[in-house]
Amino acid sequence: MKIWAILILVLALAVIGTAACIGYDIFRDRQHTVLTDGSVPAYTDWQPYPTKEMKPIFMLPPKTSSKVKRIRYGKDYMAIKVESQNSQVGWIFSGQPFKLKKAK
Repeated sequence: MKIWAILILVLALAVIGTAACIGYDIFRDRQHTVLTDGSVPAYTDWQPYPTKEMKPIFMLPPKTSSKVKRIRYGKDYMAIKVESQNSQVGWIFSGQPFKLKKAK
């Protein structure tokens, strides 16, 4: 009986710890903003690299600031989920004319 209680406690702590880590990661991502230097296309979904089949759902105009919702990155790419000033949400990719800045 004690083994089951310990096993359940360990499992519960693992689940709570994982949820806390994910929540903190999202919190850190949302401390950033994107500042555009030119028009930046935003897509419905992210992949490590945009493909020709992907069509932009909206464009972020030059010289605008957008809230960051999530950041995904790997060895040689970065995808950023942004919310535009008119509340549209989409993914933009590194290599486009924007700067990622930590909000103050």
